[in-house]
Amino acid sequence: ADIHGSIWYLRRDELINHLEESYPAYYTAKYGSHVAGMGKIQQMLKDDQVLLEYQLLNTELITFIITKNNFSIHYQPIDKQVPDNIALLRNIVASDPSQSYSEEQFQSFIDASHYLYTILIEPVYDKLKNKRITIVPHHVLTMLPFEILISEKPDKNSRASFKSLSYFIKEFPIVYAYSANLLMDNNLGKKY
Repeated sequence: ADIHGSIWYLRRDELINHLEESYPAYYTAKYGSHVAGMGKIQQMLKDDQVLLEYQLLNTELITFIITKNNFSIHYQPIDKQVPDNIALLRNIVASDPSQSYSEEQFQSFIDASHYLYTILIEPVYDKLKNKRITIVPHHVLTMLPFEILISEKPDKNSRASFKSLSYFIKEFPIVYAYSANLLMDNNLGKKY
């Protein structure tokens, strides 16, 4: 755990330094002069809330799971399937709803949505039970509607439709924040 913690701090410091140099406006908005401390975030959260903050790097996904009384970090190696599936899902969702979807598009949606669920939600699922979720996405994850991730693929012999799928939103209420600072500024903990 100590080694992982040290690696996380080094990678996070490298990422923050890169943002400060290359994207000063983003750095100021996200990390500003008053970066929200873990204690303050936890104080703001209610007992039935969990904050999931994602850091999506080229070869690793880091998920921070924060509740009123606990904090943990989940590390996971990833490859280009993650951004590829996000792009695929976005293309399907952004297509003209007046046009009917082909069976191939429907199956692509199912495959991409379920794959992303297994990467983003399944590894931390046990920490989400009976909680309301605030998601702090990063990088291309900001373009992903987590609500449409599905926990199970339908049986091949069933007459599944978009309406019948096991969407993440059916089990958990979700809100988004785009940084811990914005979360603190908006004080979402009091709003829902």
